[in-house]
Amino acid sequence: MSYEAVNLEQEVYLYPFGNNKQVLFALGGGGYVGYSNRYGAPATRIVDWNSGAQTLTLDHEQGLHAGYMFSLNLDVSLGSTSQWLVGGKTSFQNDTFGNSLATLQLKVGRQF
Repeated sequence: MSYEAVNLEQEVYLYPFGNNKQVLFALGGGGYVGYSNRYGAPATRIVDWNSGAQTLTLDHEQGLHAGYMFSLNLDVSLGSTSQWLVGGKTSFQNDTFGNSLATLQLKVGRQF
C-alpha cells in the first residue's frame, strides 16, 4: 500500500476553561481539502487457467477530496516564566474517499 496526499487544513479551537492558564485544554474542529493518490490492497485477481499466471490489480483512488477533523489538545506551561510548553494532541480525520486517520502528536516548545 502507498498513500500520498497534499492538504490545506483549517482548524478552530475552543478553550472551555479559558486560554490564560498554566494548563490549557482545547477542543478542535475543522475541515480540509486536498489531492491524494492511494494504492491499496488488491481489488482484482485475474487467473489465466491455461498458463496458471496470476495478475493482481491494486485498488487505486486518485483526485481531489474534502473532509472533516476533530481534535483534543492538552498543553502545559513549564518553568517559573512559562518559557517551556509541553503538550499533546489526538485527532481524527475522515474524507470523501472514505479514508479515516487517527493521530497522536507530542509538542515541545520554548519561548524566546
